[in-house]
Amino acid sequence: METIAIILLLSFIGLAALYWYWAITPYDVLLDFAVGGVLVLRAVGKFKSVGFFKRVNGSKFATYDSRLFSPFCLLAGRAFLVLAAGRI
Repeated sequence: METIAIILLLSFIGLAALYWYWAITPYDVLLDFAVGGVLVLRAVGKFKSVGFFKRVNGSKFATYDSRLFSPFCLLAGRAFLVLAAGRI
């Protein structure tokens, strides 16, 4: 019985998400550009502690930021921008 309840709940959540996606369809390209732009700016970053051009180095976070977080943000941001540009 619990399994059926979980299936019904997940189905309802899926349908609600699908309805929400269709409701914002006119604005989704703008949202894609905004998310892509924010991610690329975070990756490049002219900030003190994040981005490729950060001034704080030597900490564990700075190492992970240089090797993982910033390249991921750059890749994800570029993907968002390319996909958004393809939908215009």
